Amino acid sequence: MTDPIQADWLLATLEDTRDALDTAIDSLSRHPEEAEEILTEEIAAAYAKLNYAVNTARCGAEGLDTMEDDELVAYPVKELPF
Repeated sequence: MTDPIQADWLLATLEDTRDALDTAIDSLSRHPEEAEEILTEEIAAAYAKLNYAVNTARCGAEGLDTMEDDELVAYPVKELPF
């Protein structure tokens, strides 16, 4: 049986993801000429934060101690049904 999702942790990490995406959207709307940099830095960071949220949804902050950094931000293949 899998561990239950830690809703408070998931909410906090998703809010962090939203903040990062909002920053990227704001940057792009203000500086469209910097789209390449925004994509490769700010949007990539938001994507990593979303992966982090999914990958740690069940283990919460404990994931920082039990998972490698690459695992924390990797695409969550095990968690998603598709």
